[in-house]
Amino acid sequence: MSDESNSNNPDTNPPSEREQFEFQKEMARARQRHDEIVAKTKNDELELQRQHANQSRWKNPLIIAIAAATIAALGNIYISYFNAVELRELEERKAEAARILTAIRTDDPDKNAENLLFLIKRGLISNKRLAQNVQSYLAARDEGEGPSTAEKQSEARVAACGRTFENLPPPAGYDHDKWIESRGAGDLRFEMGGFVSVFDGPDDDDNDPQSPNLRMVPEWVSHEVRGMTKEELEKIQRPRRPLRWYELPEIEALLDQSQFSTTKIVNSYRGVGHVWNRGHLAQTGLVQRVGPHAGCASHVFANAVPQFSLINQGDWLALEFYSGALANKHGKIWVISGPVFNPGELVETIGDPGEVPVSIPHGLFKVLIYNTEQGLEARSVLMEQPSNTAVNEALEADNSVTTLSSSFGRKCEISRSGPFLFNFEEKQIPLDELESLTGLTFFPNQSTAQKRGLVKKSKQPLEMVEDRFYRLGCRAT
Repeated sequence: MSDESNSNNPDTNPPSEREQFEFQKEMARARQRHDEIVAKTKNDELELQRQHANQSRWKNPLIIAIAAATIAALGNIYISYFNAVELRELEERKAEAARILTAIRTDDPDKNAENLLFLIKRGLISNKRLAQNVQSYLAARDEGEGPSTAEKQSEARVAACGRTFENLPPPAGYDHDKWIESRGAGDLRFEMGGFVSVFDGPDDDDNDPQSPNLRMVPEWVSHEVRGMTKEELEKIQRPRRPLRWYELPEIEALLDQSQFSTTKIVNSYRGVGHVWNRGHLAQTGLVQRVGPHAGCASHVFANAVPQFSLINQGDWLALEFYSGALANKHGKIWVISGPVFNPGELVETIGDPGEVPVSIPHGLFKVLIYNTEQGLEARSVLMEQPSNTAVNEALEADNSVTTLSSSFGRKCEISRSGPFLFNFEEKQIPLDELESLTGLTFFPNQSTAQKRGLVKKSKQPLEMVEDRFYRLGCRAT
């Protein structure tokens, strides 16, 4: 009975399913809020502990000591690295300076300039400003001028040519212009101790309106070369060339000075002398056989034309060495050299505005004349030159003229395997054709039959000269 009475009491009735669900939901919310509060409290405590630990760490003497040591170590590492970089740069500068000093140790300024240019091309002067300064200097340098660490040593050993031009007459028995007498109206004739030169005067030059009437170069230079033994050649006095090439007042007098800011031909070569050399028509080494004064007098503009550097230091130089050896073999030869200007072709010049325009030849010739047991012999060679336009294009392309080397030969050098050999067969030209190109007359005193025979001989290959007749240099085959 009691069970029935309790079942009717509303306070003792069990909760409905919905009420149980809502109660559990509320309890879950309460537990979540509790957990969040507990978690936040723990996070706050951890953050406080972390801050306290950080403050304690940096206040800890051990930590401070370690930090200071670390900073000092890093400083030492930086200083060591900086010092190493400075030391390496210093060593590089010292090595660079040593290379430059080595490059200019010869007593030949032109060879020194060539060595310096090699260092620049190979990147062996790493300092860009220094490389640019050296290159600018080389571009403005006159041929035969420049620094040399050997200069003071050679000065005591060999005297230098004087500052002023001095010409002595040739020794008795020399007949430099025996085989040529050509001279146009207004041309100047200079008789030097070691050669005879006829310098172009104010003529019309083959009635060609495109050609300048005053070319400011020799028409031809002729000299007699005597043979010598190697012992005699070693005893020749070879003074150092003058600081500046000699100017002749007779040549300056050809110019209307009111048209020029300077009448010195040397200024026209300035800035282009490394490409257009002052090419000797009578080589100094051969003229020095006459005597040291004659050798000095060869550095005069009555003996020079603008000559492309690769020719001057290559085929032309090899032919000069051959000429000396040929004289040693036969006892005596005559060498006649000069420029060739092709009729109807534009004649370019060197020299800036206000300077003397010096004509650039289209080619250069050399005639070798000598006696043998079979009679008088003659050989003639013509070397074509590039145009100034082609040279400037090569310089603009890669600041070098080496791209023209395939057309204009290699330098006359001596390698480990021996002297370079040059073949001039393709450059030979018959005498009568050379006369037509130049307007000159060779062998004026020979009969027609004799002249015809010499023209025929001039077509033959150069005579073989044995090594024993050479003192140095390249060889001709």
